[in-house]
Amino acid sequence: MKTIIQISKKMKTVKEASQELEFNTGLIHSNPRLMCERSFDSGAEFAQRWIDVNDELPENENDINNSDIDCLCTVEGLSMNASEYTEYKVLKFRKKLNCFIEWVYNSKGEFISVKYNDTEKTYPDKPRVTFWRPIDLK
Repeated sequence: MKTIIQISKKMKTVKEASQELEFNTGLIHSNPRLMCERSFDSGAEFAQRWIDVNDELPENENDINNSDIDCLCTVEGLSMNASEYTEYKVLKFRKKLNCFIEWVYNSKGEFISVKYNDTEKTYPDKPRVTFWRPIDLK
């Protein structure tokens, strides 16, 4: 199972990121405890990093079928009483449509898709994904 994290603007595996961090932050050290603490702190920092949708959208370079990509997202919008809210959702990013998708049941009991950040149908008060993190559901 490959876990993907972001370092520099390019998606990398955890192993690639840890190797890059080791050399960039000087973690080769004579004090093993300090090296472990710095390594753990750097790993925790990357695990908690959110990617701004304005900087980068999810992509799976190895997928030739253009499958949906599972992401943990922050969704911001306005509630019915016009107050702002932020919620966290697991959404799918569909590269063909260039938007995030959530599958829900409507009031008629039909299974429909709700699109976030759809460039073709953007409304000022429609909820939008602002940040995302890749997740690997296996």
